[in-house]
Amino acid sequence: MNYKVLALTFLASSLAACGSGNAPIAVTDANVIDNLPVFTSPSGSTLSKDIAENSTEVITLAATDADGDAVTFAVNGGMDAAFFELGTGAKLSTLSFKAAPDFEDPKDDGKDNSYLVNITATAGKASVDALLTVNVTDVADLKRPLNDTGITKCGDTANGSNTATCDGSVPQGQDGFYGRDANTSLSKTGAGAAGFDFTKLDNTGAKLAAGAASWNCVQDNHTGLVWEVKTAANKNSTYTWYNPDNTTNGGNAGTDSTNDTISYAQSVNAAGLCGSTDWRLPTKEELRSIVDYYKSSPSIDTDYFPNTENGFYWTSSPYAASAEYAWAVYFYNGNDGANSKLTGNTNSVRLVRAGQ
Repeated sequence: MNYKVLALTFLASSLAACGSGNAPIAVTDANVIDNLPVFTSPSGSTLSKDIAENSTEVITLAATDADGDAVTFAVNGGMDAAFFELGTGAKLSTLSFKAAPDFEDPKDDGKDNSYLVNITATAGKASVDALLTVNVTDVADLKRPLNDTGITKCGDTANGSNTATCDGSVPQGQDGFYGRDANTSLSKTGAGAAGFDFTKLDNTGAKLAAGAASWNCVQDNHTGLVWEVKTAANKNSTYTWYNPDNTTNGGNAGTDSTNDTISYAQSVNAAGLCGSTDWRLPTKEELRSIVDYYKSSPSIDTDYFPNTENGFYWTSSPYAASAEYAWAVYFYNGNDGANSKLTGNTNSVRLVRAGQ
């Protein structure tokens, strides 16, 4: 913060005892010159941000102040300001849609999926505005194919075995007789157990050979989904379930914390894992698609998904019977169940993105 300093020079005979001459006295002017804060996010000559439909979070706001004052933000006008809000708690600087936008049903003033919102940054007594254009982009409504279960063996009641070859000697109609898992001539783009077809990706998103010793993500070539691969450093990390979007959270946002599901997705997107910034929590059915029900402890192909814990992993799917719960998949044996969103309950997370 800068101050106007006035030098007042006067001669006072009463100060003669302290010495003769002029005595300069510096006083502070009541008028303070406060530097304007400077936006660093959003930034650039064109203040715009593209987000995919059906998502709510737009941008994490940031600004610097030369005076060292704390910067606060507010939604302050713009043709479409009514559709936006700032977060609470640890997410005070996060600008989001109040409800997820639908590309096919635009609500902005121009009905063209370009939403205008003015953001004010305030530091000390100074403030500055940024008029942000938020462009909502279309997402193809894909009907993704299903993976098989991974079960390639059959039960044999005569011998009390569940690892028998699925042939004419065992009871017919069992899971192992059907689907991709039973197709011995199945053509795959990559590799994987049973009917699964996976490809390893490096941290730029480039495809790797099946025998690669190091990889960061896995592409499911059948469903088209791309999955985060857990590391030795983060495999034990757990998170609270949090979704502030009332249109998709089932009526309860869950627990907002420094280690919640949205915070984790934000950090992974900020890092650009495998060259992408659209990582999210999977739905229940998406997460179940990589469960290998023939395996246990963990029930997944560990040749592609190492460091998988034998515990619950969150999904984005709320539990219809109770707003305080959300679905989670138990990777010890592939079961799923409702888990509490409330404080104190944490689970593992494996993020997903739509892929190509």
